[in-house]
Amino acid sequence: MLGFFKTYEDEYNELFEYLVYEWCFKPEYATAFLDIQKKKVGKTLYKLKKIHPQLQNSNNPETALISLMHCGEECKQALAAAGYYTYMLKLRRGKYLGTPVEYATWAIIMEGVDIIESFDRAFALYIEDKSNDKFELIFDEVYDTAAYLERFPHFVFNGDMDI
Repeated sequence: MLGFFKTYEDEYNELFEYLVYEWCFKPEYATAFLDIQKKKVGKTLYKLKKIHPQLQNSNNPETALISLMHCGEECKQALAAAGYYTYMLKLRRGKYLGTPVEYATWAIIMEGVDIIESFDRAFALYIEDKSNDKFELIFDEVYDTAAYLERFPHFVFNGDMDI
């Protein structure tokens, strides 16, 4: 087969594990986000993994350096791109508002703001501005607080947050 019917199930599972174990998402939020993006985000991750080794061996030193700087961040890049897509094409049009998809999307774009900044600076500034208002709600809803504190023991909460 030529890949027309690839399901990207392995990529889906890898991204699910990344969201749950690396970013400490609650499984239901990781699943909600990935289910609406399953093939698109899986295909993005697949392409990123395929292209990174080629870019590292590039004759252009700038391309090779950029690739080395982001080596191992394929999951984060794929999720940031999917979060950007979901926000721009779904949430702004009123779809998924007030659902786990909205909360997961906000958490993902807040985590991937450094990557989003590289291609849409104005939106990255908007995220940083809005994240101050949304952080407490997003953190309480999307993240597994106990797992997060175990993984990041030096994380300091704002004084008005209840855990």
